[in-house]
Amino acid sequence: MARSVTSALGTVASTGTTTRTFASVAIGAAAADRIVAAIIPHERGVCSAVTIGGITANLVKPATNGPLSSAVVAWASVPTGTVADIVATFDSNPTFVQVEAHRLTGMNATALDSAAANQTNNSTISVAVDTESGGHVIVGSFNRSNAGAAPTWTGVTGISALDMGGRTGSTAANDSPSTATDATVQAVYSTTASTGIAVVSFEPAGAGGVTGTLAAQESGADAFTASLSVAVAGDLAAQESGADTASASGAVTVSGTLATQETGADTFTATGSVAFPGITGTLVAQEGGADSFAGSIAVGVAGSLAAQETGADTFSATGTVGATGVFGTLVAQESGADSFAGTASVVVGAVLAAVEQGSDSASLAGTVAVAGSLAAQEGGGDQLAAVASVAVLGSLAVQETGADTLQAFLFTLARSTPAERHIDSLAQDRSLSGVFISRAIISVAQDRTLP
Repeated sequence: MARSVTSALGTVASTGTTTRTFASVAIGAAAADRIVAAIIPHERGVCSAVTIGGITANLVKPATNGPLSSAVVAWASVPTGTVADIVATFDSNPTFVQVEAHRLTGMNATALDSAAANQTNNSTISVAVDTESGGHVIVGSFNRSNAGAAPTWTGVTGISALDMGGRTGSTAANDSPSTATDATVQAVYSTTASTGIAVVSFEPAGAGGVTGTLAAQESGADAFTASLSVAVAGDLAAQESGADTASASGAVTVSGTLATQETGADTFTATGSVAFPGITGTLVAQEGGADSFAGSIAVGVAGSLAAQETGADTFSATGTVGATGVFGTLVAQESGADSFAGTASVVVGAVLAAVEQGSDSASLAGTVAVAGSLAAQEGGGDQLAAVASVAVLGSLAVQETGADTLQAFLFTLARSTPAERHIDSLAQDRSLSGVFISRAIISVAQDRTLP
């Protein structure tokens, strides 16, 4: 994530009348995520369009120019080339016009916010924009006096101030803004005159989320990558056949229906947490793909994990798998084998498997705790292995044909009375963490006064 001035204000002169061309403006090294921003302070006229290297740019500028003072900030994704013609079109011939080019990388190509204004006979002008930590703010301004003297800036740091025929064109930026709503950007000139200003704010690539239905009746593969976080709310995919991927160095969070009637294999990876505070709702229904969840901190799932699917789901974390527990039906009428692995603990609450054919595995260096029915009407052999303890609260197997294995370095606790009732009451308390329940299981199991 970086911003640099590649061509300072006044470096390149324009040609033309209502269409002004700045030829071969330096725009810096090429990059796939490069954004080129053009700051254009000018007198007279209203800018209607800007192209950068032939690419139509977005622009922010005052709607009218009654005060005869204005500024434009235009920006576009320009991945190739080191120089570009910047062409600005006006509704009437501007008297004075200049350009300054900035190169940005690591930013969302869609601006976070922008604002512009102009006014008559005032030395101070300001606007408000939303800003994001890790982003950039770029500003252009024009004053019909001041003879090139730089204004005093608030919210940004001045870069250039150019004498434009006794007038002043100026630029500024903020490369380390805080996250804020309606942050003030202000220029104060030493001379009272007509003044214009334009501001655009960018946020780091990957910020934001997806709300609503991500994909419906599609066949493509969706990918989400972020240096901060990926958040999805609503239906992630419906009736699609593509494989969706979400990866972030921060967190991946999904709420709503993850996939319905699809055949793709979905993957979620994060160095922070995956689906924490949890996947709420139906994770997959009537799909054939194998879903994978991996996080260095925690993986949490709440609701129905899989229904009528054939894929094998995988959950792995260096911290906790199912920190809040898997509450609801883990798998129903599926034939895949689900795997849970964590270095801390695995906690499953409610029915682990129903009418399935797969063999489920839970292994970790801490504790495995299952509250509810482990398997019902299944044909697979389930394995629970832990260095510390294995605890099953409820029915281990009902009408199944598989051989279940429970292994622990310290002890194994099967259902018994009255210890069972005490542990059940703890397991059903949703305010308790899986780690607390696991410790409670250990304390009960070690109480030799209980039968």
